[in-house]
Amino acid sequence: MIKPKVRVVLANSLSRQYTGGKTDFEIEATRVRDILKALQGMFPGIREHLEEETAVSIDGMIYDDAYLQEVTASAEVFFIPKLDAG
Repeated sequence: MIKPKVRVVLANSLSRQYTGGKTDFEIEATRVRDILKALQGMFPGIREHLEEETAVSIDGMIYDDAYLQEVTASAEVFFIPKLDAG
């Protein structure tokens, strides 16, 4: 099965910490969990940070828990810091 390529964008704070400043990626994925797995393979340790400290925006719709959320070809997926409610 061929997975579509989606555009993945990380917040600047994440990119400085894990990716050497790169914020924009094209990743083959059908669900957000595929994106997390791919990013973890490229940047060990990033997955836990993304799962615990970010919300996910898929084509403008924000999800607090997007692990199983589907993504389609040419989707734009942004990992954005969660707002602190405390």
